[in-house]
Amino acid sequence: MLTTSFELPKSHCRILIQIVAITSLILLVGEIIPKVVANKFPLKVASFMAKPLRFLVSLFKPLSFMLVASSTFIDKTLKP
Repeated sequence: MLTTSFELPKSHCRILIQIVAITSLILLVGEIIPKVVANKFPLKVASFMAKPLRFLVSLFKPLSFMLVASSTFIDKTLKP
């Protein structure tokens, strides 16, 4: 006997609501609010973020160098 109605158990509904709520919160806090603040105060945000970005660039520069060097080596090795 086939039924056409589809009902989720209450536990599945709770999980779905939690997923939607957490996803919305992440989008709001991680994407939308920073863009709005940066558009309203571009100079302050740029000044505030300059030092952490410089630190991250210097931190990841050796890793970036190794990845570029290894990919260049592989590229040269595989070319006929």
